[in-house]
Amino acid sequence: MKEKCKYVFVILTYRNTVDIVELFESIKKEADDYKAIVVNSFYDDETKLSIQSTALKYGAHFINVENKGYGYGNNRGIEFALNYYEFDWLIIANPDTVIKKFDFSGLVSNEPSIIAPEIRNLKNKRQNPMKKSVSRLGIKAQLKGFKTNSKFLIYTGIVLSKLKNSLTVSRRTKWNKKVKLIDTAHGSFVIFSSSALSILGTPYDEKVFLFAEEGILAKTSQRAGIKTYYYDGISVLHKEDGSMKFRTDLSEQLAKSNIYAYENYFCSDSKTSNPSETRK
Repeated sequence: MKEKCKYVFVILTYRNTVDIVELFESIKKEADDYKAIVVNSFYDDETKLSIQSTALKYGAHFINVENKGYGYGNNRGIEFALNYYEFDWLIIANPDTVIKKFDFSGLVSNEPSIIAPEIRNLKNKRQNPMKKSVSRLGIKAQLKGFKTNSKFLIYTGIVLSKLKNSLTVSRRTKWNKKVKLIDTAHGSFVIFSSSALSILGTPYDEKVFLFAEEGILAKTSQRAGIKTYYYDGISVLHKEDGSMKFRTDLSEQLAKSNIYAYENYFCSDSKTSNPSETRK
């Protein structure tokens, strides 16, 4: 029989042994009736043991997996949660995030939905809504730019996308005016209702190691009829890139992931609603 709780946190780590402590302290302070699952993308035994020790100290489950990327690691944590818990909400939280406000009273837990909270970085810049809408022209320019290694086309696409985003007014929901419909949620702290995961299962495409996962999730959820909402009743500090600083091949990975995302999700007529059908 599954154990019941309000919230399940899935925290994917890679070498980051420091930030996760502050995240756990903020969870203890702000959340009640929760369970936590730490998924360690293995780097070496030293960091594994350190992260495992922290997880056990805070009463969290610890899962060690191969370092196969953001989607693979988070999917393993979600699988664990679905197998062992009956919950209202599942939260994907980067270890370099800190919860500042955790008020779910404005949300409807039985609606299949993805929630994008207010996220600010250390410079107080907002990271959500990541996208209120999508510019198809901007997407095409970026795709061609990544394929031809043209910075001009990449930045042109980014500018077109930002322009479309700035001109879009988020539509408010009928059940709460503070909850606004958007296109894409930032991946550092994203919240799934249990009913959304009952439709999506493991929602991340594991063919993508890093980058583009937010856009893919947006497309996957839209095809499944699941809406994404921005809600500032939940507020998070994102210290940013606690794990990425250890990687040196990010430019190559950025291009590879975006080309895959554009060709398989944005420039494709495929109606695949569950990424598990395409990831293997």
